[in-house]
Amino acid sequence: MSALCPIFDPIVDALLPVPWLKGGRDYSGTDCVGLVLLYGRARGLAMPDVDTPERRSPAPAEAAALLRPVPASLRDCPEHAILFRDKSGRLMHVGVVTPGGKVLHCCYGGTRVEVSLKLLARVGLRAAGVVPLSNFAALSVVLATATLGEIGTIILIVIAVISLAASVFLRPSLPKQGSTRGRYGFDALVTQNTPEVPLADVLGQVMLAGNSVYQTLMDKAQSVTDPKLQKACKIVVFCAGPIDGFGLGEYELRINGLSADNNYFFAPVTTPGDGFAINPAQTKAEAVTGTISGESNRPSITLYDAAPAITVPVDVRAQYFREFPVWGLNGCAYAVFRLVDSQKYSSFNVITRIKGRYCRTYTEDGLDVTTVTSESLTGADGSKVRFKLAHHDVVAVSSLTVAGVSQTEMSASNQTGAVYALNRTKGYVEFVTAPASGATVTISYTYYPRAWTANPADHIAYLLTETMRGKGFDGSRLDWPSFADARSYFAESVETLTDTGPITSARYTTNYALDARKPIQDHVKALLDSSRSLLLISDGLLKLKPVRTTASVFSFTTANIVADTFEATLMDRSDRANRVRVMFHDADIFNSEGEVVADDVADQADRVDRAGNDGVVDEALKFPAVTDRAMATRLAQDLLAESVGLDWTGQLTTTLIGLALEPGDIVDITHPSQPTWSAKLVRIDDLSTDADGRMVVRWSEVA
Repeated sequence: MSALCPIFDPIVDALLPVPWLKGGRDYSGTDCVGLVLLYGRARGLAMPDVDTPERRSPAPAEAAALLRPVPASLRDCPEHAILFRDKSGRLMHVGVVTPGGKVLHCCYGGTRVEVSLKLLARVGLRAAGVVPLSNFAALSVVLATATLGEIGTIILIVIAVISLAASVFLRPSLPKQGSTRGRYGFDALVTQNTPEVPLADVLGQVMLAGNSVYQTLMDKAQSVTDPKLQKACKIVVFCAGPIDGFGLGEYELRINGLSADNNYFFAPVTTPGDGFAINPAQTKAEAVTGTISGESNRPSITLYDAAPAITVPVDVRAQYFREFPVWGLNGCAYAVFRLVDSQKYSSFNVITRIKGRYCRTYTEDGLDVTTVTSESLTGADGSKVRFKLAHHDVVAVSSLTVAGVSQTEMSASNQTGAVYALNRTKGYVEFVTAPASGATVTISYTYYPRAWTANPADHIAYLLTETMRGKGFDGSRLDWPSFADARSYFAESVETLTDTGPITSARYTTNYALDARKPIQDHVKALLDSSRSLLLISDGLLKLKPVRTTASVFSFTTANIVADTFEATLMDRSDRANRVRVMFHDADIFNSEGEVVADDVADQADRVDRAGNDGVVDEALKFPAVTDRAMATRLAQDLLAESVGLDWTGQLTTTLIGLALEPGDIVDITHPSQPTWSAKLVRIDDLSTDADGRMVVRWSEVA
């Protein structure tokens, strides 16, 4: 977008200085309709006469019927009027498509040229359709729509600047390398043995040390010939919330550094397989004796993935009692270890890979909601009061009947009679009075569907909207089109040249665990770091914006830069890294500390006489949400290119002409103080307003 049209059209250039004037129809001042009329007449077309808004006759349906679809490229519809709707669907604004495929229009702040429709969309205007300027009959009807140029649109465009660029996280500041202790630090994974350690909420695939909150101590003085005394239970809790599974295979467990299937723990004689038995089918008596397929005294492991349920997955005490009172842990992913030979467990250190984040699904229109029109709840026996729904994360119940009698949800003022209590999170209903035996219980409701995902956009949306473990923002607070766009961008396949050869994989994935001891902001920031993204407040909504190089959305020239405010500074290269080390949790080595290094050999050679250390300027960064080596390599290469290639930074001041810009936008600058620049691409780092209400734009070169 530019005050000087990039195609240097003399008609466009003559119209750009025309100021906004409600109802204006000439070069002294015009509104959006008047500008279209002026443009057409300058092209030699016999444009119709259109009254000012107060005298127009509204004909929205008739106007909409005359609109043609907006083509994929505006270059395909030059010399067309293009109409825009607001969020309520009203036709509110009109412009004209120039021969270069750009949009010339007039709004409060003056006449301007849009490079794309992106900035208009940010202020609530969506393209509704086009009409050829040569179709005078259709054009006269469309331009007579009473709402075109309505003052509400202008107010909307003006007030957008108040809320559009307050950044929550601007260009994330990555943590430097250092000692970080704790369950998710880079130190050795050591089993925690205190019940005070809070449970983690898993956000992806990660290697965790099990925290043995509940355990029986082994008597190391006893002989293994006494099986009852030597058996012991350990409950290792991995996280709160459901998970997609344990490991890539059922034996991806490590006890004291050895795989769970190692015959050091047990070498069966009559049954196939070695080591711990995984998820064996056992009675209580068989569990006590360690009997599996006729083999006695065999250690075993049972894994629980915390699938939502109204009761615990299993009563561990009743099923696996060994002089040890332990109950099942509802809503937690955990493992029950039944051990035999204490001499083989002088210490008990467990690591496993737990996978998944069960996130609500969404589209660019918002969170998905699925309707269940009629579901029968079985098991009414005259005493049962709680009934599990087929789905959890319930939005609302539209109807609930028992034996044909309608029930209402319990509230502070509705406590007796035909009432029920609804647990939306786990998905069950509970009645004050148990339905009679054989009674038909039918419910209709809506719920949020969920799916397992490793996409950072999904995880960030989860952290922002989750009520129990996240920020708890209502879904209406998120700019869902930006999250859907970022999700698609993150999922694109890209090739990365690693030290083992080229690898093709999704651009960004996340394998991360949420440590309840840290604030949610830390976890959001780690996810933003891992996906090189910004989180902005734009037009009052939280917007996810990847840092990427795109086409320019705005052109800065002397026509829209306030005089004497342009600054461009050549950055000092002395402290800019030409070697970037990325520290990450390497899944290939069970999430122990991994490192990838990216070097700019040419830059190092250029600085060898000035910087010392063979010209190497080193920077190490940590990415706790990254476990994939190819992704870590790609991040290292991108950050190195940015560090070495970023020469210029600066700022400028502009007027309302650029009010729809956001941090992260790519714009271009042409300025006489830099004669070698011609539409130089830069990225907006920050936006603010000065004492005079003008916009101050801080920018840096696109590397």
